[in-house]
Formats: sequence, structure tokens, C-alpha cells
Amino acid sequence: MKYMKKIVGILMLFGAIFTHNLSAQSKFEIVPHTGLMYEFIVPTPADSMTPKMSQIFSGMPDVWSYITFHVGGYGVITHKNDVASIGVDAGLNVGLNFRPVPVSYQLQAPIFLMGRLGAGCTPYNEQRFGIGAGVGAVPTFWSQKLVIGGSTGNETLKIQEFFLNPSAVAEVNYLRSIFRVHFNLFSLTNHINALDKYVYGFGQPYGQKTNYRIGNVGFGFIYGF
Repeated sequence: MKYMKKIVGILMLFGAIFTHNLSAQSKFEIVPHTGLMYEFIVPTPADSMTPKMSQIFSGMPDVWSYITFHVGGYGVITHKNDVASIGVDAGLNVGLNFRPVPVSYQLQAPIFLMGRLGAGCTPYNEQRFGIGAGVGAVPTFWSQKLVIGGSTGNETLKIQEFFLNPSAVAEVNYLRSIFRVHFNLFSLTNHINALDKYVYGFGQPYGQKTNYRIGNVGFGFIYGF
């Protein structure tokens, strides 16, 4: 939560700039951007595990990584002289994981309420350097192949889950180039049905499931047009 307080403090600073100067302009503008991100998904059990579930987790990667193509835009809600702005940043991430074959993937639709200062804050800003920060959410559809070794040979499970994490974003801009990082402020509990069915069987009694917290963090370079 300490990150949440810092991000909210930055947004309040941006808000103070606009309320102090009534000349802030409210014309809606869009700064489109695209680029490559490196996304990480980190599932961790939130409950005590059975021996079989513990064995599966011990053989799983701690972190799943995805090379991700990003496209989106920053919509300027209000700005001050094209130097500082508050807006909404939304986009689409398509990430691929090439191990194991066939390719696994994750889809995200991140959305943030952001403040930007300097480069990239509006389509007309010509400053060299800028910064930005915001809070929002990253809904994710996760589809991942998982190979599990057993006494009768390997078995491939297909994980397909949707999760949503409250998240924060921060960026450093140079002209139109942006280095961005986002991370979840906390992870809500979810189920991974493919693992539950493998461990407890298809006829598991009601409530016989393991809770997980699925974290997400990503970073990369994008370019604003």
C-alpha cells in the first residue's frame, strides 16, 4: 500500500497544479503509442497445499514470462499549457510464451488514470524529458500450457484463467520514447481450474479448490506518435 500512497500523492500534485491555475485547458486529445513489453505472471498459493499440489508447484516455474506487443493511447482530459496533463491511458497487450510448444499467450487490457509532466503530456509538447504516473487496473486472460511428469508419463495441462489486479504505472519519457513499468498493488484471490481438476479430480466436492494469488508486473519501451 505504500506504493499506492506515493502514486496518489503524485496525482494530487498534478491536481493541485490545475486547480491553482484556472487557465488549464480541457480539450480532449489523444497521444497514441505502441511498443514491446516484457510481462511476468507470478502465481502463488494462498492456501495450504496438498502433497500432490505441492509436488506440482515445485516443478513449475516461479515466474511465467511473455514477450508482449502493446498498442494503446493516452487520452488527455485536461492540461496546462501543454506542459502538464491529466488523462486516461488504455491499451491492449498480446503476449507470447514459446515454451512449451505450442505457443501459450496472455491478453491484457490495462487502463490507468494518469498524470504526465513534460514530454508526451499532450500531442503538442516539444520538451525532451517527461515523467508520468497513475493508478488503475490490468484485466488479464491467461492461457498457458503446463507439462507435468507422472508415473505414466508426461501430461499437458491447459491453464485458462481470467484475473484482474488493481495496479500502478510509472514512466520516464524522452521526446516520444517511453520507458514504462506497471505492477499490481495487490493480488485478488483466484482459482486455477486446470490444476484443481488434476489434483482433486473432475468430481471434486463443492469447495474443494485451492486459492491462488496471481501477480503481474511488466516493463518495456513504447513510442508515442
